[in-house]
Amino acid sequence: MKNRFKEQLSTPEGRRQMLLWHGFDLKHLQEHHPKVFHACERYIYDIGWMELVTERLLKRIRVKYKREKLFIFSDGTRIRADFYLPEYQLVIECDEKSHNHPVQKRKDHIKNQLYHRLGLGIVRVKEKAYKINPLQALLSAISKVA
Repeated sequence: MKNRFKEQLSTPEGRRQMLLWHGFDLKHLQEHHPKVFHACERYIYDIGWMELVTERLLKRIRVKYKREKLFIFSDGTRIRADFYLPEYQLVIECDEKSHNHPVQKRKDHIKNQLYHRLGLGIVRVKEKAYKINPLQALLSAISKVA
């Protein structure tokens, strides 16, 4: 059993599953499973907390999604969406503080144009709103597009 546990923590997908299984209760993990917490803490840092929260919320409201969906255009341009909701033809992008930088804003604008070229709706959830009430922020952003 212990070897299987170590094996699960050795991959990013395994760490993500452990977080989902524990309901992202990091305090519980830190107190009762310090090794799991340490492995998951690095994973959270690598992919960003907003993506983890969004994934949990999408599961909670039972919406089908694809994580890190790659779109490839005929000219070879590639863009990766944080989340793609195929039933709604909608992309969700989680904008943390780094998205306030002018260079990143320009990149985001180009990405938005490319999504629109594909006929997709785009939702950008902002970190400030997420810190107050993530579910409200996500549903509010989606309702503006729908």
